[in-house]
Amino acid sequence: MMCGLAVWAFVSPAFARDQPRTYVAASGVTTVEATVGGAHVVVRITAHALDGPGAARLAQMPARACTGSRAPCSLVDDIDIRVQGERIWVPKGAYLGLADVTSATVSGAGATSSLTLNGGDASEAYIATLDFDRARVTGRSIAPATEPGKPLEKTTYRVVTTGD
Repeated sequence: MMCGLAVWAFVSPAFARDQPRTYVAASGVTTVEATVGGAHVVVRITAHALDGPGAARLAQMPARACTGSRAPCSLVDDIDIRVQGERIWVPKGAYLGLADVTSATVSGAGATSSLTLNGGDASEAYIATLDFDRARVTGRSIAPATEPGKPLEKTTYRVVTTGD
């Protein structure tokens, strides 16, 4: 418990950028709203908790990203982002595999915004950041909560067109 508190105290300034944190439900839909760069942004995070018969076995499967910080484990099923009422493209790879998300914040300036998701606890605590513009998610990074500025994983999403 003490370790979790120390991590929280260390990383809390990274979460308080432009908007207040919204706590994410372990199961169901959580809505985060913010005005960023003059644009109204609405994010809906859908998650479900692994409970009921067989949940312990499912949580131990290698494909599951359960961190052990929530009981039962909570998995993100979908993230819907709307800018000025228009739905933007969010690739499944940007959110599948995220587990035990506890809070979310939307921040940014100008044409680029970020959705910051805080998940896990203690040594399993992480920060997932989805960068987006008015049309699509452009990137995702995953960093340990103890070093939010040093991502361990970075993904860039590009629009690729093929000639007809």
